[in-house]
Amino acid sequence: MGVMKKEYKECIEGAEEDIEVADHLLTQTYPLLKDSKLLLTVLSKINSAIEKTIEGAVVYERTYKRIPVFHNSVKARQRVFEEFITERYGISKRMVKTIETINRLSNAHRESPFEVSFKEDFVIFSDDFDIKKLSPDLLGSFLNDAGELLERVKEEVSKDEGLS
Repeated sequence: MGVMKKEYKECIEGAEEDIEVADHLLTQTYPLLKDSKLLLTVLSKINSAIEKTIEGAVVYERTYKRIPVFHNSVKARQRVFEEFITERYGISKRMVKTIETINRLSNAHRESPFEVSFKEDFVIFSDDFDIKKLSPDLLGSFLNDAGELLERVKEEVSKDEGLS
């Protein structure tokens, strides 16, 4: 197995693991403990799964020189993914918007000066008091989208490799 294919496989396996952990936390642990701080961990795992899925797709496409050379950072990979891969893989504009939303929420949490648990939700405040709310339902939707994105990438790579 080539180095790039091994790197692709590691990215996809990491994404699958993050999705499994996020799913377990959201569907098993959270309902049992009712600790809304767990929602932050779920968001983090979903964001990580998406980043690894995107990285896997970019690594795969780079292997076959179907994308231009770029600076290897999370932002650059996301830009290349949006510009060169989403259409080829049949990934909808809605999915791209969801990815951006998850990324913004994750960044808001990292940069937030103030956060608070409120009933079943977790509220993140920004410096300018912009409010972002995480709920189990919202994260469940994000988790489904992350799983759908992962399956779409795996399906396209399988077709390309003649595995399906």
